[in-house]
Amino acid sequence: MSFFKQIVNACYAFDKYHLLVKVSLPKVLFYLFVITVLQLIVMLMPICAEYVEKGGITGIIDKYIPEFEIKDGVFYCDKKINYVDDLADSIIIVDSDKVFDEEVFDGHMLGIAVDKEKIMSRHFKTSVSYFRYFKTNGVINKSFIYTLLPFIRLAFIVSAIIILVMAYCTTIFNSILVAFMAFLINLIISSYIKNVEYFKLAVYVQTMPVILQMSLYFIGVSMPSMVYIAVIGLYIYFALKNIKKQEGMIIAVV
Repeated sequence: MSFFKQIVNACYAFDKYHLLVKVSLPKVLFYLFVITVLQLIVMLMPICAEYVEKGGITGIIDKYIPEFEIKDGVFYCDKKINYVDDLADSIIIVDSDKVFDEEVFDGHMLGIAVDKEKIMSRHFKTSVSYFRYFKTNGVINKSFIYTLLPFIRLAFIVSAIIILVMAYCTTIFNSILVAFMAFLINLIISSYIKNVEYFKLAVYVQTMPVILQMSLYFIGVSMPSMVYIAVIGLYIYFALKNIKKQEGMIIAVV
């Protein structure tokens, strides 16, 4: 079954769900991966557009990083920064007169805090990294950052891969939860379906809710969680009802 046909059947053809749950597991996992990538693209489009508008990494360095110097392991900067990006749920704080702790990131998913002793960074509320300034014979200043551009770009690529892997793992976990939801609903419907087919069913019933969610997000509207769950529940119900109707039929999947 082609990828396009899987999407169409998952969204509109409840009478085809008996075929969808017979699709091979690798195909289902690939389908889920593509859906995850599309979700990320839609979610990150505003951030990427802003990134391009600001001139990429060099533009951001030119515009937002003030003149500074690090001498004898101590950071000096006349300018103080307290920048919050609600779109990216991030915060950037620079103050060479203070020493911050992790509480500076409270309420934000991402963040960078620069004080006189160290640089801290938060990654998706999961961990905080520390980098303490080292003592050198010379002085490190803004021009030094430009020599690090290849490493910064590499860090962006690695971060993108990590985000994708985390998003895919989260989507798989969510699909397992939906599969359990399908199992509970099927206790009432009593359709014959194998254990692994619950997972396949869970993947496909999320297609339309995800498309609706992405469409609303694209225009700046957030879909309530209860509505998202309710749509999934309805898809599970009608999918299982139609699978039950097809019991006893010989099924072949191309």
